[in-house]
Amino acid sequence: MLLAGQNKYSKKTVEETTQYWLDLGINHIMIKKAGDIQLIDSKSRLIEADFRKLGSLQEKYGVKVHIHPYNFIINNIFLTPALKEAHSTLERFLIDLDTNIQKYDLYPLITVHAAKYSDPNYQFWVDEKTALKNSIDFFQSLDLKSRLAIETMHEPDANPGHSLLGYKAEHFPKLIGDKNYGICIDVGHTKMAEEPIEALLALPYPIFSVHLHGNDGSRDQHLLPTKDNVGDFNRVIEALRRCEGPIVLELGNHSCSKNEVKDCINFWTKAVCSSAEEPRFTLTA
Repeated sequence: MLLAGQNKYSKKTVEETTQYWLDLGINHIMIKKAGDIQLIDSKSRLIEADFRKLGSLQEKYGVKVHIHPYNFIINNIFLTPALKEAHSTLERFLIDLDTNIQKYDLYPLITVHAAKYSDPNYQFWVDEKTALKNSIDFFQSLDLKSRLAIETMHEPDANPGHSLLGYKAEHFPKLIGDKNYGICIDVGHTKMAEEPIEALLALPYPIFSVHLHGNDGSRDQHLLPTKDNVGDFNRVIEALRRCEGPIVLELGNHSCSKNEVKDCINFWTKAVCSSAEEPRFTLTA
């Protein structure tokens, strides 16, 4: 089981964040645009210095990092596959991202949102049928060397005004087709979707990553995950056991002590490892 931390919601630098997770025995970090890592500059170019920093960080601390890009705007266009006019820019962005992942030997996984089709903060809206058609066209034309994981989503407007594809299992065969993509099961999102997590687990695609966090059902709170706040606990355990890549503790900006996070890590490690079956993974964190 490859447990991972993340750099978002922290006021620390990426190096300080890495040291924080290492103190908890975790040697993998999911990188989002946050703090001293912005990934794109004011002229909409990838910041190679950020990737150089991440490569050096891996060497210095013996960790691995992977990238979770989302909510980028380039040339006044929100980078979502739902918008046809964003396709060429988004493809170039992901190809450049993939190139830097290979160049600096980062963990070869890019986790993306299927497609956001409404967002009040960025003032755009696309009807769901058009968003799905445009997204199918985009993902079927994309060709990357890194693994691509498409993230599962909450019900439309579960976070008011924010609607994304990926809240139904039926979206994924259309988006993935015969590509070698996988899925990222976001536990907080599946709890806020009407369709049960079993439908996602029945899909014939590998689980490249899991985002592990909890909520009370009212909104996507990114709480410290417990047996009681992740939805269907047994199915979540199944997802964790089947995961082929990083299981990210995607914790929000909450006042959790390091001991509470450590207890959380111990709980989930024991829960996943307590199967009567032979474990299908090696514990690395």
